[in-house]
Amino acid sequence: MATTASKMNQQPSVLRTGELEIRPIEGLVIAGGQALRLSVREFDPQDA
Repeated sequence: MATTASKMNQQPSVLRTGELEIRPIEGLVIAGGQALRLSVREFDPQDA
């Protein structure tokens, strides 16, 4: 059980869907080949 819980707490290094790529550690989103840098506040899921 602990192994499953620890895996759930790990954040993937890159999330991809279609032409959207999200790099949480870098605070970077790439959409259609264009880079968009986000502030910490914009990128924090707790602020949503």
